[in-house]
Amino acid sequence: MKSKIYALVVSILLTTPFFLTSCTKEDNKAQVLVWQGFTCADSWKSVGVSSLTCYVNGQLMASQAATVYFNSTPNCSSNGGMKFEINLQKNTTGRINIIVKDQNGLEWYNEQLDIKSSDCNLLELI
Repeated sequence: MKSKIYALVVSILLTTPFFLTSCTKEDNKAQVLVWQGFTCADSWKSVGVSSLTCYVNGQLMASQAATVYFNSTPNCSSNGGMKFEINLQKNTTGRINIIVKDQNGLEWYNEQLDIKSSDCNLLELI
């Protein structure tokens, strides 16, 4: 009788997805957008910058032409800018180091950004 009850319990556990997934929580991911307005984008021409590359904590994340700009503050669903996602794992907040370099590897920005998984995290190049 015990073996029949055991077999029944095991079969219920194996066929019910709730028991298999309820203990694991997905990682928190933060959306980040590095962007610039027209004035900043236009100023790159005078110093010979044609492209920008964004690194986070030393890892290449995104790049764009230096002429890409927004007319107003964008959101993470906007087209353009240097967008990427940061895996915060089980945390809901974090701090990242963003470095922006030009096509020759010259560093123009080196910023710390506090991010939240629930926000569209923006860094404006000015």
